[in-house]
Amino acid sequence: MAKKSAFLLLMCFTLGGCAFGRTHDYLLSHPTLQYSSKERLAVGVQDLRPYILNHDKEENFVGLQRGGYGNPFDVRTASGLPLAEDMTKVLTSALAQAGDVVTSIKISPTMGRAEIIRLFQTNSADKAILLSLYEWKADTAARTRAIYNIEMEALDSKGDVLARKRVRGTDNLGGSFWSLDPQSNAQTAVLVAFQKKLEELFEGDIAAALNEQSKGAGFR
Repeated sequence: MAKKSAFLLLMCFTLGGCAFGRTHDYLLSHPTLQYSSKERLAVGVQDLRPYILNHDKEENFVGLQRGGYGNPFDVRTASGLPLAEDMTKVLTSALAQAGDVVTSIKISPTMGRAEIIRLFQTNSADKAILLSLYEWKADTAARTRAIYNIEMEALDSKGDVLARKRVRGTDNLGGSFWSLDPQSNAQTAVLVAFQKKLEELFEGDIAAALNEQSKGAGFR
């Protein structure tokens, strides 16, 4: 009986990975963001993925793990929290490494632009980062793909856009049919991909806009 169970477990991994109980821990991501301003910064992430807005998926959905016949199982955040909250924590932590005042703002998927700006204003920030998730998920069978459409904005004290950058596409993150557990590769590769996307979005105009000293008052 034990040999039979072991064989079934091996086949489960070989045919695409056991899908039950799978999570991705985005809080293990540690992007390097070149931020050194002493101004107060507010950070928020809004989940605008269509399947979140229409309630087809829960806010902690991060992708799919496919079984041996291609049947999909949902993958969720390891924290159990909404993906937007995990991403906000990652961004806040990375920006706060310089010892500056960085405040996390919780933004719901249904909030309008004006309401988001008011949230930033209530925290008396000098500038803000708004990350909008139009798409973000991993799709893992033998190999893993990251499918993304993300926009980052740097906002000034009035809520006007200082800089904006968007990345979108589908990246092959590797893997192998012969891997005993493709999901283990996904759990690492997806976090590296997310980290790189944040760094790509931040570098250039966003970084320049946030590091430049404001001339006026903050969000008040």
